[in-house]
Amino acid sequence: MKKSFIFGLAILLVAGLFTMACQNDGKGEDNLRRDRITVEPGDEYWKKLLKEYLEKYGDFEDDTVSVLLTNDVTLNNLDKIYTPEDFPEIDCFRVDDSTELVLPLIRAQIEAEKTGIWSAWLEERRKYASPVNIEKFKRMLLLHLTENSKTNVLKAVELLSSRKDIEWAGPNGFMTMDTVPVDTY
Repeated sequence: MKKSFIFGLAILLVAGLFTMACQNDGKGEDNLRRDRITVEPGDEYWKKLLKEYLEKYGDFEDDTVSVLLTNDVTLNNLDKIYTPEDFPEIDCFRVDDSTELVLPLIRAQIEAEKTGIWSAWLEERRKYASPVNIEKFKRMLLLHLTENSKTNVLKAVELLSSRKDIEWAGPNGFMTMDTVPVDTY
């Protein structure tokens, strides 16, 4: 249990780092990779949008889109396993849930808050960390696109951003670490 909890926290940390990378405002050191930037053929609107995005945020993967579901959709669908069929407006072949390992903790905490009965596992967790803020928790999904192109990623982001169940959709930016972790685990 302890390993899955630590792994879940690591996933949340990576998701937070990704969010910070996507919100890079150009102030301070820019450590996003820019050596793979290409512009695919397409109409002028998409070329302009791609250029603006790359200038503002830096380079990004050409085959995936990250999606942050709204809190109410997340809490009402904790047991749902998302598939490509849940995103018919785009052509994706796989959906990965970045918050999958945290879901058992969320379910247990919601039940404990309702009943007032905290299991030994949850009590132990509360000694070392604060409970998850259920009112702010959102599932993060990674959608793998069939067509690999940056223009396709931006089109998918635009389509997904208009959905009411999605709070945020965006490409996956590149990050580099300034230091190498010494923790072998």
